[in-house]
Amino acid sequence: MDEPQGSGGGEGSQERQGGADAAQGSGSGGEDQEPKTEQQPSRAAGSTRAGDIQVLLRKIGAEFRDSMAFSTGIATRKLEAILESMKSEDLSDQQQGLHELCQCVMMSSDDSLASAPQLGEIIPLLVNFLSAEHSFELMLYSARSIRYLAENLPGSCRQMVQFGVVPALSARMLAIEFIDVAEESLSAIFRISREEPKTCLESGGVTAVLLHMEFLDAGMQRIAVEAAANMCRAVNPDTFEMVQGQLEKLVTLLKYEDAHIVERSCTALVRICEAITQRRDLIGVLVGCGVIGPAVEMIAVAETGGMVAPLSPTTYFGLIRLLAICAARSHMVAETLLSSGISDTMLALVRSSGLIHTGEGGGLVRTNEHLSDVLMLADSVLPATDGANGDEDGQEDAAQHNAFVAANASLVNKFGQDMLPLLMQVSNTVHLRPRVLSIMVKVAFHVDVAVLEELAQGLAVSGLVASLLVSSNDHIVGQVVGLVELLMEKLPGVFATQFMKEGVVHAMNKLALSLDKDTELAPGAPSPSTSEPAQSVSTLRRESVDRARAFLSTHFGDVCSGTEPEELGHLRCLSARLTEPGVLRELLVTLKADNGSRVSVYEFLNSGMIGALNAFLRVDGNKGFRRDVAEGMLVNVKSLVDASLGPEAGDQPLLVWLVRKLRDALMAIEEFPVRAMIARRVRVHNPLRTGEADQSHRLCSIGVPLKLKLVRHEDETALKEFNKDTKQSSELTVEPMVTMQALEDWLLQRVTPSSDADGDAGPSSAATKGRGAGGEDQQAEEAGTSSSRPGRAGESAPANGRGAPNEPNRVMTRAQAAKQLENASSEGKGIEAMSEDDQDMAEEGVDVGEVVVGDDNMDEDSEPIQEGSIRGEDEDELESVSEDELSEDGEPFLGELHGLMSYAQAAHGNRDTQPRIVFQLGDVALLPQTTVYQAIREYLAKQHGLEEDVEGDPEKVATWQRCFEETFSFKYRTAPKVDTSKERRVARKRHACRQQPLPVAVLGRLALPEDLNVSAEVWDVLELMYKLDTINQLAPRWLPKGTTGCHKVSRREFICTKVASKLTQHFKDPLTVCARTMPQWTHQLATSCKFLFPFDYRRKYFYCTRVGLPHILKFLLEERKAASGSPSLTMNVIRDDQGRLSRLAQLKVTKQVRVARRNLLPGAMKIMEIYAKMQGHELEVQFLGEEGTGTGPTLEFYTLLSHELQRRKLKMWRTEDISMHKKSTREEEDEEDKKTKGHGLDVQEHVYAPQGLFPKPIPQSKVTKKILNHFRLLGRVMARALLDQRLLDMDINPLFFKVAQGEAVDLYDIKEIDSALGATLEKLQAELESWKAGGRRGPIAVDGTALDDLCLTFTLPGNVDYELREKGGQSIVRTSTLEQYIEAVVRATLHDGIELQVQAFREGFEEVLPLDVLDCFYEEEMDVLLRGIQEPWTVKKLADCVKCNHGYTTQCQPVQWFLEVVSELQGMDQRRFVQFVTGSPRLPPGGLASLHPPLTVVRKTQSAPSTEGSSGGAASLDESQNLTLPSVATCQNYFKLPAYTTKDIMRRQLLFAITEGQNSFDLT
Repeated sequence: MDEPQGSGGGEGSQERQGGADAAQGSGSGGEDQEPKTEQQPSRAAGSTRAGDIQVLLRKIGAEFRDSMAFSTGIATRKLEAILESMKSEDLSDQQQGLHELCQCVMMSSDDSLASAPQLGEIIPLLVNFLSAEHSFELMLYSARSIRYLAENLPGSCRQMVQFGVVPALSARMLAIEFIDVAEESLSAIFRISREEPKTCLESGGVTAVLLHMEFLDAGMQRIAVEAAANMCRAVNPDTFEMVQGQLEKLVTLLKYEDAHIVERSCTALVRICEAITQRRDLIGVLVGCGVIGPAVEMIAVAETGGMVAPLSPTTYFGLIRLLAICAARSHMVAETLLSSGISDTMLALVRSSGLIHTGEGGGLVRTNEHLSDVLMLADSVLPATDGANGDEDGQEDAAQHNAFVAANASLVNKFGQDMLPLLMQVSNTVHLRPRVLSIMVKVAFHVDVAVLEELAQGLAVSGLVASLLVSSNDHIVGQVVGLVELLMEKLPGVFATQFMKEGVVHAMNKLALSLDKDTELAPGAPSPSTSEPAQSVSTLRRESVDRARAFLSTHFGDVCSGTEPEELGHLRCLSARLTEPGVLRELLVTLKADNGSRVSVYEFLNSGMIGALNAFLRVDGNKGFRRDVAEGMLVNVKSLVDASLGPEAGDQPLLVWLVRKLRDALMAIEEFPVRAMIARRVRVHNPLRTGEADQSHRLCSIGVPLKLKLVRHEDETALKEFNKDTKQSSELTVEPMVTMQALEDWLLQRVTPSSDADGDAGPSSAATKGRGAGGEDQQAEEAGTSSSRPGRAGESAPANGRGAPNEPNRVMTRAQAAKQLENASSEGKGIEAMSEDDQDMAEEGVDVGEVVVGDDNMDEDSEPIQEGSIRGEDEDELESVSEDELSEDGEPFLGELHGLMSYAQAAHGNRDTQPRIVFQLGDVALLPQTTVYQAIREYLAKQHGLEEDVEGDPEKVATWQRCFEETFSFKYRTAPKVDTSKERRVARKRHACRQQPLPVAVLGRLALPEDLNVSAEVWDVLELMYKLDTINQLAPRWLPKGTTGCHKVSRREFICTKVASKLTQHFKDPLTVCARTMPQWTHQLATSCKFLFPFDYRRKYFYCTRVGLPHILKFLLEERKAASGSPSLTMNVIRDDQGRLSRLAQLKVTKQVRVARRNLLPGAMKIMEIYAKMQGHELEVQFLGEEGTGTGPTLEFYTLLSHELQRRKLKMWRTEDISMHKKSTREEEDEEDKKTKGHGLDVQEHVYAPQGLFPKPIPQSKVTKKILNHFRLLGRVMARALLDQRLLDMDINPLFFKVAQGEAVDLYDIKEIDSALGATLEKLQAELESWKAGGRRGPIAVDGTALDDLCLTFTLPGNVDYELREKGGQSIVRTSTLEQYIEAVVRATLHDGIELQVQAFREGFEEVLPLDVLDCFYEEEMDVLLRGIQEPWTVKKLADCVKCNHGYTTQCQPVQWFLEVVSELQGMDQRRFVQFVTGSPRLPPGGLASLHPPLTVVRKTQSAPSTEGSSGGAASLDESQNLTLPSVATCQNYFKLPAYTTKDIMRRQLLFAITEGQNSFDLT
């Protein structure tokens, strides 16, 4: 089958092809690989063979080192012969030698080339041959050899530039005598520029690649521009002249039609601009080249909210930064932007963003960094108000800028009218506030008074100012004081009243009185080094205090004390009379008055209303076990529901105004700290600019070792001194993510006396015997099964490395670590037990012979812990032990700073986790789950202050960075015995059923963690918001039946964007996330007050804190890819200070297994039993007999398994009779859909549960082991899907998760799973309560029918075999036994009848993850988290989310037809399309916009059959295209679309492909 150009990925092109008889499909090889074309820079066709051989050898584990040594010897001998030929004076010998060199380099591996000593002689010869103008072949083959060397051995680039390769290549480019030589030279420069951009730049590389690019084809032009962009990374003011001559050329390229050329040209210009930011003269040169006009056009926003220019988000916002930098240093640019109406563009950007309105990414502005770039541009448009512009040129520029603003008041007024409302919206984002305040001051200063007065009436500027005046940031306080003075000066009549009402005067008075307190605290500086910054800060605050005093004395001299707003007294009066009839409603109406503006936040907080409402709604959780007592405690709660949510509340519930006031109050008074960690000093190869550089430094810091010294505690006698018996030092280098528990495992054998150890601590005979033909790998595997280490029970360890401190070089490879992980995960059964499982799984159609497959680029001998003497930066002779050797399940454990157990450990809760060694740094004993980085960071914080306190001080920042280079002494000693029996007893009671009525159980428990460190004011606000959120969800049960006026408050109203923004700030710092150093409040509020955060933020929190390090890194990488718009971005392109690949990507190891479709369920049970608990692995599934691998087949496996678990014959779920439900018109017309419901499953074979899946009640004595095994499988699969971010196709009722987590449920919850049964029980309960209220007289009648006439028996409705009491089928329900009947039905439906099934599910889930990791989600959100979403599509939405490449653009007619056809898909057709493209029938949370990689449409070509003559050739090609079916590469979400001639043909072929092309993945 012919493939579209560049559609292949990985080792082979694998795709799903629609067809009638055979459905072919794929997942592609590497998830981060982009399909390549001949026009793109790519490896040579044969250059990957040696790498593939290495990967294969790693997988098999067959004498890897010996084989590589053999191949290295062959390459060395081959290069010797080549060198002799090249040194010959005969031209033909030289040409032959170069030709063979090309072949040798292309076929050799990195390892064999790197160790070849001949390169030092070959490279100078290549440079000479490049100048051999007498021979075209010599120049061509020498340039090609250099390209292959740079490609296959990037480390040789430095050696090549030392021998002058770049100038020689540049000369060939500039001469351009032969196009072939020029193209090879260009390709070589391109590859060298990725490794050595500075040398290429200084050698005139930019001019060489751009000067004659018009003579090259489109593919080579792309390479030329990308090479120039690479070299622009090294631009600085001193080297600016090297690119100055090509600036106009780069600007010209912005008008090209080729999107790739435009993208890279923009990138180059942005990098140049950011490199010369501080040089006003150089910025003037850049502006003079005409870059501003095209840049303004390219950042324009289309009517649909998307970009006009086809740019990636990174490049788009890079252009915005370019304009901002130029405008800040050139008044002409600022005037151009102001005249062009730049505020319209900024408004369109922000309005289309979900970041502002919902707190979730959407539109173009998806991150706070994007928003920061927009504000940076806005800040540069207007001149500064203080006139401080540095040098004379700057002052002249500012004067001209001010003159323009004064002469163009209308432009300035429009800018202010557009920007001020936008600034109010983004002011809750904490780190953007300095920029927001700067723009607000400029707007207030320059706009006319009338415009400012109009704006002030509709915006809560005074409330924002009041909240910021109490900030602990002295710089912000200074800005706010200046804004207050300016507003009062321009509009005293307006703001005098507002400042009193909103509490600005109160805050200014508080600031004026704060100087004495600050002065008292100043002498307490911990050290002279920290006292100086304290003085500078206090000076800034002193200035603010003096200005505040002057302001008060001038404008409010008589009212600073004793006077309060009139509304405040009225609110206090109402708060004191809440129990009186009608007062509560009056209070809520007051909050609603004037659209919520009558009562200010200041008045709301100081009225005592919050405390009064908390007391009014208080429910005692220690009481209420009797129904009458419970009802008495809920009287006030019901009155609030009646007043705020009942029929009298109107269209909008009154409760929403109370929630909004609480939310605004919280934003005004909270002071939750944001931990912005200071990146360590890391020398990053090829440094990037701005945010890219910061992220690269932080990512590199994760893998840069720290220096430790292990010292025995002075009181310790049982343990030996570390390395006392050897000549080695006690100093180590340890990777930051290693935990104390892992360090204990490694150290224990080295310090435990041999007589006390469980096994030999030194080298064993087994280790010695292991040395043989198998090499070190075989030795480690054999030793791993024959010896054990002193540690936790049930563990095994190789004897050769763990207990032998005197062995000089001990390295465990990743393959060995994976093998050890398999052994550990078999729970001590050993190799024989695993072999039996393999045999069983083979019989069931499961192939477990596929072993660990990791990153092809990983370094087998990575050294996360290095032991030995440390002399400065020299680490060449350090002893090493791999990180996997330190961990117990294949990954380093991560522990929370505040004692939270790592989730890898919690998943293996059967282990004895009590430590045997305790470590101490300083005077603090460290928890086992604490990482090395955590411990050191907290230690430094005690000495120098937290990072957030010193980040603004360069001297303190430098001190922090220097400290990380020191050696830290960790003391160790024997851990004291700890009695954990009490903790286990508490854990066993965790899921005990509550005996209280549900409202009392929920409202009566402690809302907030006892150790939440907040002020009493913040505590009261959070407590009341928690109560209102709970009442809002429970409200329908308290309203009269048939009430139609009840409108629950949307959860979006509870979201506090300011606190949510603070939470997400931590996700942007890999160090903060991976080292588990997020502040404690983030963990506490994310679970106890989850209503404060949008679902998307809590999902990010889950994947940044609740999973292991490999999955955290994967999530951070995907987030970074999505934000940058670069699907090819990978972590291992970032290099650390040694120039080696960062080890980040090595932490994720993929476990590949194969399963047969025909035996999917039993195969899945075996797979999950063995592999589900392996947290350090990502599980990938391949179907037996099919070639496709990767994400697509894995997603389909989870989808098909979801369907298998819904089969009726399993007897797991409640089901309803489909005949009781009316069929839709489409179902009556469509024969297929007559028998399919819900997920398109055959309802004859699968359960029909329109309200969602919920366990079928079964008497406990009749619950079979098979049913429990299936629920246990469900738990494992669900947890594994969460961990690996897979999707399940199961509509599980949210109540199931509520029951599984041990939450209280009652009669009113039954309608959620069975509306008819729930309605009946509620009706019976209502009649029972009426009968009791009437004095228990007469019989109970239901709908006019006596209860006795209903002939109800004590059997479960819908299941006569389930008797609710002994001989229940013969017991008639009477009036006297109705209450018992209702309780029995509820107990059977929600408790006893499903208890064993839920317990089995819980056990399966907790083998992988603790169930309480779900505490940060509401139960109804689990459907989106596990199943994704199915959303309606419009052409506009599709156009924003779908990318085009490889032959297609968004303007192409086939693409337009494709968008229209796909937008028309509904129901099952849409599900089939999504499954055809991705492998899962539903999209991930966030919908099509969050699909990564994004859905990309590429052109699929089909060769036309040969024809005689030229006539009919085009028609034949069209006919061939029309007969070709579309196909996909599921791992990359590539849709390969033929260029059909009509829309109808496209629709027919697409529907046929997605219908018939399912359930198979094959190579094509």
